[in-house]
Amino acid sequence: MYQIEKDPAEMFPLLSNSTEYLQVLAQMQAAIANHENTLTWDYPAQFDLPADPNVMPCCNNATECVCGQFEEIEFDL
Repeated sequence: MYQIEKDPAEMFPLLSNSTEYLQVLAQMQAAIANHENTLTWDYPAQFDLPADPNVMPCCNNATECVCGQFEEIEFDL
């Protein structure tokens, strides 16, 4: 952590036991805790949703999709 106003080149980090460092650290921890308290987890996990055919991988040879993991792919160069 640096005091940007006094050390804009960030050459001298604050000592981790200094008053200034500890005050800023406490402010950052409070901001993180406040942010985490605003997060909501009220949406379902994606794997729990029914499969949507519009977002499934394409496996139609007529449209040149590759269907198998171990199929050999040929490229026309």
